Amino acid sequence: MREELRNKITIYTESVIKAFDIDTPIDNIDNIVTELGGNIREEIIERWADGKLLSNSENETRFTICVSPFQSNERRNFTIAHELGHLFLHTNFVDVFNSKKPLTFETYYRDGESEKEYEANEFAANLLMPQGMFKEEIENNVKDGYVDMGKVAAKFNVSVDASITRGKWLGVLSW
Repeated sequence: MREELRNKITIYTESVIKAFDIDTPIDNIDNIVTELGGNIREEIIERWADGKLLSNSENETRFTICVSPFQSNERRNFTIAHELGHLFLHTNFVDVFNSKKPLTFETYYRDGESEKEYEANEFAANLLMPQGMFKEEIENNVKDGYVDMGKVAAKFNVSVDASITRGKWLGVLSW
């Protein structure tokens, strides 16, 4: 993904956090989904995907995020944030949020390596580990030249792998 697009997604995610009054780091991502008018279902997902986003144009909730039961709680958090990335980046959700208009869109799956998948991952990383807060947490957990990534990951309720990847993309950890 181009650096320019990554920067735009960072700015957009920050505006979503502010506009929807999301407290970070996120303690309970399920509550955010509910506040946005969606629900979460655990189920085995076709294509062995970790998650999928469905439109619920005929139900009381506007969308459903399905998550595989075969993932850790930290990975589940990232999967949900990833599906929220699809919701905000790839649907008309913001345009219809305060209206009675139906929310309709194609089903998105958390699998594969398409441009939209990378965009949703970038949104998820920014939502769960906001740039400034993440860099500060890295600085707070340096001891003898090493960063305790377990503590960093725990702060943001994500896996150690997700926090390491975030640190590398932000340039605070080396590849």
